[in-house]
Amino acid sequence: MSQAKRRDIESECLTAFELVVKDLSHSVTGRGYGAANRFDAGFELIGQQRFQFGDLRVDLDDRIAIVEVESGGGMTNLMKYWPLAEQTEKPIFLFHVFGQGSANDYLSHLHLWDFTWNKMREQLWRVNPPKLFARKYQFKQSQLGELDTIAEDFKTTLSDTFEAVASEIFGYRR
Repeated sequence: MSQAKRRDIESECLTAFELVVKDLSHSVTGRGYGAANRFDAGFELIGQQRFQFGDLRVDLDDRIAIVEVESGGGMTNLMKYWPLAEQTEKPIFLFHVFGQGSANDYLSHLHLWDFTWNKMREQLWRVNPPKLFARKYQFKQSQLGELDTIAEDFKTTLSDTFEAVASEIFGYRR
């Protein structure tokens, strides 16, 4: 009996963002599950207990841009940045990218994401400037070309002014 090879949607998706980083001559600061790409959000966690600091992360002088790719639902990749944002000097711009096999995949998780981000944002955006900006993106796993629009927003986040990115990409209004 042959077993089909599992498709690695996450790696396929990250390629679009890696190309943006390369095109802008930036460096990827962190990626994956290694110990060097983990953080403790203030819970005194050690080793593998610590949180992964993005599937792909780019640290700039005035911000941190993070891509989290989901091939399924998940709230941890939004929630873990809340306590971190309260400790970090640089604001975090989070691209939370959900790959869907169909329009109804993980619909409850996507609605929960919106609900949770709206509640988090009410508190986090009281501080000026806010330390966390997040945006949810969805694409069909069968159409990776849809990632081009998301990658363009990522490129803008890495190349435009903080104020423009906060308002135009992440909807921040003072």
